[in-house]
Formats: sequence, structure tokens, C-alpha cells
Amino acid sequence: MSDTLQSVQQALRILDSLQRKPELGITEVANELGCAMSTAHRLVTTLAEAGYVQRSTAGRKYRLGPAMLGANDAAAIEHCIEKAQPYMESLRDLSGETVQLAILQKSSIRFVAGVESRNIMRVTSRVGTLMPAHATASGKLLLSLREDAELARLYQDGLGEPLTTAGKTSVARFLEEVHRVREEGFGQSLNEVEMGVAALAVAVNRPKGRVLCALTVSGPSSRFGADDPAGDPIRAALLKELRIHADRISDGLTF
Repeated sequence: MSDTLQSVQQALRILDSLQRKPELGITEVANELGCAMSTAHRLVTTLAEAGYVQRSTAGRKYRLGPAMLGANDAAAIEHCIEKAQPYMESLRDLSGETVQLAILQKSSIRFVAGVESRNIMRVTSRVGTLMPAHATASGKLLLSLREDAELARLYQDGLGEPLTTAGKTSVARFLEEVHRVREEGFGQSLNEVEMGVAALAVAVNRPKGRVLCALTVSGPSSRFGADDPAGDPIRAALLKELRIHADRISDGLTF
């Protein structure tokens, strides 16, 4: 058997295992395949670069990626939108800000549901809109689940023109922020989409923990407090409520 064919068969075995188990670590992959850790890591990295697997929220294991989700993911998103509506309205009423759900599509995010703030000065709902993922709170959160190698390939030609003067232009600086998001579990954007606008985002998980989309709250930066949620009570309170409502949505999903 050629080395290429053997690698393909091993990769297919990994994907088959992830159909049966929600997450696998490199050691578990090596044990299942009966191969060296280095071989398991190389195979998983190759699958991650192609989008067939992705890192878990904790970053230590791997689960099926967007390239393997297909129509089932679309159905899950519709299910999520239906279940999320009352919790999005609750979060809107508690925070006074616009609340939206977003999904990742390559290097962009698309808003798939939203409820607008009732304040005169507010962020309008952008349902159906595509935006550069690297500039948005939800995009940063969802990109943080991807391998560094995949992100490097995705942004090998750079980030493109920033939307505002506060937008990032350095891929290295962007990857530093992605690492922070990966560790802390939330994304944030300040003046990167529009000057004077801030946003926070956390993950909404399908059963067994796989991330489906991001729940984000956005509004005028003057109402979001300082840039550091850990050190600012206003932003810390927003982040706490955002996480509570994302968990409630996740708990209500059946697939």
C-alpha cells in the first residue's frame, strides 16, 4: 500500500471516529490508529487546515469541523435561531443593547438572527450581512477555534483594508488577540467595525459541546465601559449576562 493511500485511510478513520465520539485528543487518535504521536498530529493538522476538524473550546482536543457539517449544520442553525429568540430578547432587555447570532463562513461572519436595542442611539441589526471576521467580536471568537496553521493560510495575503482607523492591519497582532480569545473564551471588538461601536461575543454550543455559532451584544462604546472586562464592572456585567444567556440557549438545543 502506498504511503499516500495509507494516509488517506488513516484520515478517514479519524473522521469516522469523530462521528462516534464528540472529541478526540492527539493521544486518543494515535491509540485508535496504532500510530506514532507525530503521525497522529500530522494527520489531524492536515484535516484541520482543510476544515474537516477543528479545535475544541478548551483547545486540547479536536471535533468535526465546518467542512464536515453540511446540511445538518444548516438545520441546527435554524433550530438554534428558534430556541434563541426569547433569550436574545431577554438579554436585549437586560443590557439595553442589540443582540445577534453569527456564524463563520471562511474569513467572514454572517449575522443570522438579531433583536435590536430600543434605545435611540443603538447598533442596528445586521441580519444577513457578511462582515470581515477578524474585525468583529463574534468572528474573533469563532476563528479562535481554528488551528493557527489554518488561520495563517486563511490570512496569508493579509487582513485587507481595515474598516476604521482603529482596525488591525497586522496578521501577527491579530493572531495574538486570537490566542487571548482562545484562553479567555470571549471575543471583543472596539471601534474596529465602526468608530464608537463596541461588541462582546461568546460561543453557543450544540449538545456534546461543539460550537455552533456566536452570541454577541453590541452598542455604543460609551455604554460598554473600559476595554478590559476583568477590570471594568460595566463590561464585566455585560459579559456575565452574555455567558448566562448563551448557556441557556445551548441547554435548549437538542441537536
